[in-house]
Amino acid sequence: METSSRRFTAHNSRLRRERARASRGTPTPHLREGHMDRQADRQAIYQEITDIFGLVPSFFKELPDTTIEAEWRLFKAVQVDDGPIPQKYRELIGLGIAAVMKCRYCAFYHTALAKLFGATQDEIEAAVHYAKSSAGWSAYLNGMQVDYDTFTREVDQACDHVRSQMSQQQRAA
Repeated sequence: METSSRRFTAHNSRLRRERARASRGTPTPHLREGHMDRQADRQAIYQEITDIFGLVPSFFKELPDTTIEAEWRLFKAVQVDDGPIPQKYRELIGLGIAAVMKCRYCAFYHTALAKLFGATQDEIEAAVHYAKSSAGWSAYLNGMQVDYDTFTREVDQACDHVRSQMSQQQRAA
């Protein structure tokens, strides 16, 4: 608790000092030379975001200069760039996670992008239903404290059985 209150007090003290500097016409630290470089970097990042989305979403504008580049690079690598999972399926996975997390922002975002990349309403519903089922079974298995070693052994045994069935079907075809 002490640490949090000290940080809060330090933050407020910095704000008071910056306001005092501003009232005297003294540049605040964030208006000095280093900040101008970060502003140029921010503008370059904004341009890249605009090239991709046609605008800079406000949530990127909320990010501080010290983290915007890292956050954009990560967002772009995970959410935008091509990867081993096709975009439509990544968005359906994201939607399932958003549904379980109960994040309306994420649910809206991933639903919109899933549709953009060709997901049907049936696929969207299936992704959410699958997430609901997985979360429900997770709650049950953990709440009942099912033995993990027994569980993994049984899953492996079931997979071996299904694999054998599939192999037999392929030979018969």
